[in-house]
Amino acid sequence: MKSTTPGIWSAQARRVQKQFERWRTDKQGQGGIPSKLWEAAAKLCASYSIHQVSRLLRLNHTALQKWAGRRLNPHSCRSKPGFVEWRLPTGIIPGASSAEYVVEAAGRGGGAQRIHVRGAGVSEVAALVRALRADGSEG
Repeated sequence: MKSTTPGIWSAQARRVQKQFERWRTDKQGQGGIPSKLWEAAAKLCASYSIHQVSRLLRLNHTALQKWAGRRLNPHSCRSKPGFVEWRLPTGIIPGASSAEYVVEAAGRGGGAQRIHVRGAGVSEVAALVRALRADGSEG
């Protein structure tokens, strides 16, 4: 069998690979991969791609992706609010306009922030967006 440990792998990656090899040799009909090994594999995904780690450790790509997602973004399982009300910055008075605007911007965590504004002018919506960005609340 061809070696899957090229020179790019760190000592830590090689240790995890040996742990998986030892587990596969010793498992003797045991259940699935222990969570300790999954965690070690997921930790490698901070330095290497999921594809690289799954090939090195001979793991299911999708399963590793789930473990890595939990490890890299532990708060992703928390429920996010469905609605957040933003108040217009002081000095901005919504006009009598019947226009509606939807502003969507990419957030820091990879998600998107969507703002739906009714009864405001373009300059007011722009001021709101500027105020949110200045406040550091864009995502």
